[in-house]
Amino acid sequence: MLESYSPVEWFLKTIQYWWLVTGFMIIGGVCGLFFNTLQPDVFESSSVISVGIDYSRAGLLTDIEEDQIVEIVGDVIGSTEVLNRVSARASSDGLAAELALRDNAFLERKNFRWILRVRAEDSAVAANLVNLWAEEAVNELEIAYSHSLIADGYTGYLESLVSCLEQSVALDSGQVFCSYANLDSIQTEIKKVNRELTKEKLASKGIFPGVLFTNSITGESPVSPIHADKNLYVFGGSLAGLLISFAVLFSISKRKC
Repeated sequence: MLESYSPVEWFLKTIQYWWLVTGFMIIGGVCGLFFNTLQPDVFESSSVISVGIDYSRAGLLTDIEEDQIVEIVGDVIGSTEVLNRVSARASSDGLAAELALRDNAFLERKNFRWILRVRAEDSAVAANLVNLWAEEAVNELEIAYSHSLIADGYTGYLESLVSCLEQSVALDSGQVFCSYANLDSIQTEIKKVNRELTKEKLASKGIFPGVLFTNSITGESPVSPIHADKNLYVFGGSLAGLLISFAVLFSISKRKC
């Protein structure tokens, strides 16, 4: 028959042998730190894309609207399309062996700045990759921005056409083009502009026509490696030591029974 398990008794026994539990956790943490030192050095380089808003075009915006504008810029920077182009250029530049961009590229927002980070086992490769990423991101943003300006122009034109359509059905319209005789032409033009507006909006990727952006800080070759996983290795080792100490305590209590 299995002996009954008492959590209180087990807790008291753990306190009694606290030095054993602590010792195993310390040894486990040291072992984790040792295994971390066996891993190859990893270097991280970063670049910054700053975002601004042209309030003369945007007008008064709420905090939520400003946040959405900046977030959409980040969506473009970290888009699959941009990262695929970076991977293609890196391969053509002979960086394919060093490149695992999906696992080693990180995007972080700080207020109106997007920080691009890339990690690699070679410091120069890390700097080259993050600068490639920033360059492709800015290129994509510029293309999307140009489409947003065109879409904005189509929006104004469409509004004038709708106003014209309303005037064309009025009994006394003061404009020749907006007369009832041109009703079919106006409706045809509205449909055409609507189609073009939809295309341009899709191509703009949601970028606001009053947004400003620039690659304010370029990546440089880091001097020293980072130790991003050190804490994880130490924690894992300490946790393993804790579990081993529990197993030892269980063995001791079995012997005493």
